[in-house]
Amino acid sequence: MDVTQQLQQAKINNNKVTVTIIGDKTFSGKVINIARNHVKIETSHNSEVSLWIESISDFQVSNEHNSEAIDD
Repeated sequence: MDVTQQLQQAKINNNKVTVTIIGDKTFSGKVINIARNHVKIETSHNSEVSLWIESISDFQVSNEHNSEAIDD
């Protein structure tokens, strides 16, 4: 399974993810959107980061589900 498929599965399962991009910056949170070539992750304090999938050098899915409720 490639990174895009793993991100999609994490979004479906509401898993927390940890993503490291080239340059060793790490982001953790919930996958909220996956587009053609980028992923949007909601990190702490409801901030969002959008990353190019090609820039991901390491990716991990946590077994713990995101239990934080998000109000619409």
